[in-house]
Amino acid sequence: MVLLSAPHRVFFATGMVTALVSVIWWLVVYLWPGSSLSGMPLLMWHPWVMAMGVFSPFFYGFLMTTYPRWMDTAPISGRFYVPAAGLQLAGILMIVGGTLVSSVLVTVGLLVHLAGWSWAVAALVHVVRQAEKVALHVWGTLPALILGALIEVALLGVVHETEWGRLWLLARLWILLCMVPVFISVSHRMIPFFSRGVVAGYRFYRPDWAFWVLLACAAGLAVGELADLALLRAGAGILLAATSGWLAVKWQPFRCMKPMLLGSLHVGFAWLPLAGLLMALSPWAAGAWDAGFHALALGYFGSLLIAMVTRVTHGHSGRPLVMPPQVVALFVLLQIAAITRVAASLTGQLIGPATTLALMLFGAVVLLYVVRMLPIYLRPRLDGRAG
Repeated sequence: MVLLSAPHRVFFATGMVTALVSVIWWLVVYLWPGSSLSGMPLLMWHPWVMAMGVFSPFFYGFLMTTYPRWMDTAPISGRFYVPAAGLQLAGILMIVGGTLVSSVLVTVGLLVHLAGWSWAVAALVHVVRQAEKVALHVWGTLPALILGALIEVALLGVVHETEWGRLWLLARLWILLCMVPVFISVSHRMIPFFSRGVVAGYRFYRPDWAFWVLLACAAGLAVGELADLALLRAGAGILLAATSGWLAVKWQPFRCMKPMLLGSLHVGFAWLPLAGLLMALSPWAAGAWDAGFHALALGYFGSLLIAMVTRVTHGHSGRPLVMPPQVVALFVLLQIAAITRVAASLTGQLIGPATTLALMLFGAVVLLYVVRMLPIYLRPRLDGRAG
């Protein structure tokens, strides 16, 4: 079966399905907030559903493809990635549906998802154990995925004890300690690498210190959130903005805007210093903390997801390494959605016309991107090669 022939196929297909379901869920919850039969506070589930459903399966589609290449080991076997993807798909669907129906279904979904997540982590650990030398960026991805599992275990406790006030905190910790390190690691490794391969005379710049500083910033933001230390959040945010801003400039985006498949990586990374700056301002500017998270989620995560998934999908299906005009248009729409949502947070319109517009734009981007990309994972490579 073609779909199961490579980890990126099965996990990217999983991500397409869960992303679409999660966005539909948010549209229903946002427009009809009283639609739940479960009695759970649906608005407080929003960051969990979006983070887990829209983004997380793509982590493994990418990392299960790149870990063996980073460390020159054998490819990951289907006995790892097929059940891991299936369990994560089933778990996310049960979690999303359970928020509308029953906390019992949410609990079962979390357990199933954790099983799939743990099996996927075990696959990556197996690669690391085979490697003669551990790649630097493993230290920003593998521990983050393990932390993600531990935070999800804590979420199980919240659901069991119905301590809904902790949903937001755990979701933000999951974003800062799991998602941000993964995206930072991929950015630090791949953006200068791809730029060097395209731009003649490109000045390659990828200092290890910047990688560790960015990870420390994510940890500082998480500790500041957990301990409610506003000044720690501000300091970590300033350092995040300064370090990622320095990298953004040193990576010479002005030379890398064409082709758009490369330019989209630089545009996406530019959202990281903006998110750090907004978080740094949060003790003094109402809405800046929320704006920073949406700059991360829609701007940084969303842009990098489209850029990297398009690249991997085209490169591993025998298609030209270009971003088609339709995907470029979706990428631009995503930027508008992100700007609109950040502006809504800064102006205190958590529910209002700007938020509604951002949601509609993001929903359109996800729907049209899924329609374009999902069929590719079900078809053989155009060049006749395996994988």
